[in-house]
Amino acid sequence: MPPTANLFELLALCAALYLAFFLGCSLTLWLQQVFLWIVRRDRRRQECRVCYLESDRKNPKEEAEKICEREHPKHRQSTAKRPENLCHVNHSGVYGDRINTTHHAKAADRIVNEYAHLKLITMDKQPQTLALISVVYLLLISIFTDAVNGLVPQRRQSTNSTGVLDVFQVYKPVFTPPAGTNYNGNCVTEQLLMDHVFAFSYGMPFIGPYNPPSCSFNAVTMTLTVTSAGRQFDRLGLMYFGDIEIFRTSTAEPTANGIIYTYTKDMTAYLPLWQSPQTIIFDLGNLIDSTYTASFNTTLTATFFTRTDPTETAELILPISAERGSANGTSAFNIPGDNSTAVQTIPTNVTKALVSISACGQSTEEFWYSNVLSSYADTFTNSTGTLYGFGAFREIQLLIDGYLAGVVWPFPIIFTGGIVPGFWRPIVGIDAFDLREPEIDITPFLPYLTDGAPHSFSILVRGVDDSSAPSGNGEATLSDTVGTYWVATGKIFLFTGSSNATIPSTPGVPPTITTPAPQLTLSSSFTSLPNGTNLTLTNTITASRSLDISSSAGSFSQSLTYSSFNLLTEEGLTQRTTQSTSGSFSSDFQGEISFSYPLDVNSTYTTPPAGGVTISGSISRGLSISADAVGQYPSLYKLVPGALSLGTTQDGTASYSSVPNASYSFGDTTQHFSENSLGEEYERDVRAVNGTVVMDSNPSGLETMGEQPMVVSNVVKGMVDVRGMLGRGPGVNTIQSLGNGGGVGLTSGNNMRRRWGGGEGRLQRNNGADVRRRAPRSQWWEQ
Repeated sequence: MPPTANLFELLALCAALYLAFFLGCSLTLWLQQVFLWIVRRDRRRQECRVCYLESDRKNPKEEAEKICEREHPKHRQSTAKRPENLCHVNHSGVYGDRINTTHHAKAADRIVNEYAHLKLITMDKQPQTLALISVVYLLLISIFTDAVNGLVPQRRQSTNSTGVLDVFQVYKPVFTPPAGTNYNGNCVTEQLLMDHVFAFSYGMPFIGPYNPPSCSFNAVTMTLTVTSAGRQFDRLGLMYFGDIEIFRTSTAEPTANGIIYTYTKDMTAYLPLWQSPQTIIFDLGNLIDSTYTASFNTTLTATFFTRTDPTETAELILPISAERGSANGTSAFNIPGDNSTAVQTIPTNVTKALVSISACGQSTEEFWYSNVLSSYADTFTNSTGTLYGFGAFREIQLLIDGYLAGVVWPFPIIFTGGIVPGFWRPIVGIDAFDLREPEIDITPFLPYLTDGAPHSFSILVRGVDDSSAPSGNGEATLSDTVGTYWVATGKIFLFTGSSNATIPSTPGVPPTITTPAPQLTLSSSFTSLPNGTNLTLTNTITASRSLDISSSAGSFSQSLTYSSFNLLTEEGLTQRTTQSTSGSFSSDFQGEISFSYPLDVNSTYTTPPAGGVTISGSISRGLSISADAVGQYPSLYKLVPGALSLGTTQDGTASYSSVPNASYSFGDTTQHFSENSLGEEYERDVRAVNGTVVMDSNPSGLETMGEQPMVVSNVVKGMVDVRGMLGRGPGVNTIQSLGNGGGVGLTSGNNMRRRWGGGEGRLQRNNGADVRRRAPRSQWWEQ
């Protein structure tokens, strides 16, 4: 761990222990003084009684005073202050009066007997007092131990008894009743959908049949469990029912001892698909060779049950995809490159319709939020090579017959190898295991679409075209294309409603569409040395857009704002990216939904004089979604029906250092998660340091251990490329061929240097088969 990572916790622990020790010692000394005072008091009483016993009983008071003065000088000092109370005894009310001369003999006898009894009492209280001191001291230690545990989070090991790392995404647990039980008077059935090992699996997805269970159901949850051990990149996984994508996930990067993770997702939104036989196509392209040794062992199960308060689900789902399912192929579009248009015919009895968009950047577009304006791509050719362009802004558009129906300003997803991998062990990035799908209400288009004719649905990805902004300053427009590449699909959810009402068709008459072009404003600057070497670059982008579409069937509106600040210094080796995306969209069917995606990333790449490389970074990011209770359908964006209040943040620092024969990585990530949905609130705060969970407000009973740096051994020479981590860096040719154990380099006939991005790679044809090749990152982990 970094030297100052837990300085506050260490100081708090020392201070608390010192305070407990000080108070314990002080209390012990005070109780000891009280005990000694009791003993001395009893001893003085003993001396007084002895004085009486030693007198001749003729004049006991005078004789006693003489004997006491002669034999007990300390007693003489005490009687000087109170001479009349020489032999006064007042113990438990036994002797309240002074002993007089008339009854001195009886009094003396009684004193002897009482003193013997008193001495026994005093001796009996000594062990009790010492025991009381011990108990109080132990109680104080216990109290302060609890206080310290509250101040300093307990360290919890993120590994199970076999040393396998438990990786997890922080999310609100999805309710799933136990299989084989009776829930709401109906059976609960679990079905195994897939038990498969993805080894060398490019172009070879899992293909399997699905048949509905015999018992009735109106709700479905699905659980994916993955184990992996060895060296491997993170991979993108897409699951289809035929031509329709129903789940998009990514894997965690494994360790030598292995990882395991489980994710459960509510799949009720696809209820009409679950109710009929399907072909399961699960595409998880992976590479196995002498260098990248880890396969992904996957188990996928579905649980079917009946809810008493079911939500409204679509009656029909249509794909916006390449539709290769009939040939057991994967159906995602690669944009740019593919013709990302599907043609569908909408039934005439549809009353409401939604389109969900599933899209994420790969290769040169994985870190699109850190890309520079195209006119500045060659600013640091001597140090980083050509940077990736089209600016740090992306807009995903849905077009219906060429009409703009809605847009998506994407959430900056970060996979488990992104920026610096130390961020993401064992806590993965926000939504890394389940990529959300923003939804566009196309109900206003239904009068136009329900004419019985086929209509085209297209997905486009746009960036920034700064050719009209001199030196990257002024107004810009949307680009017609972006870098390579985006993996995208869409789905059309069609609802017929409970009544027989239909929407009057208006063939050839589109809805009223008010969609002005987005306002894109650029500001750029750079500094350079007298010899022409560029030192710094600044790109600032602000954008805003509004959209309103209405017809007799309903209305849909969007309002979006965006800002981005990219600062590159040290000849491009240090970059600070600050971005904010926020907006809202509303419709009669969806209700009002607002969102915010803040992002702040700082990263630095250096090459020390002694050799090796170092990468350090910090990150602060978040996701918040707020929705009212109008949309009572199972949303693929909210992940729940009805009202939602979701807020989560991730903050962390991480570093990587490669030295001869060894590499080390550090990471410290904290996540706060809060979600209020379905009438229940769920919160979790968790922190991980160097692969170890050190604080968890919702712990899983993991054992305590200390934090140690993550040692990376047997690092492949030449595989450390900053582009794989940060999207920029030295433009040297470090990408090796597959046969040499390196990452996938160039597609056939393409001489463009590829970035080592996450997930799938560009589609490449191989003897007529679709082979998805991912241009991988540098491999940092070998534990």
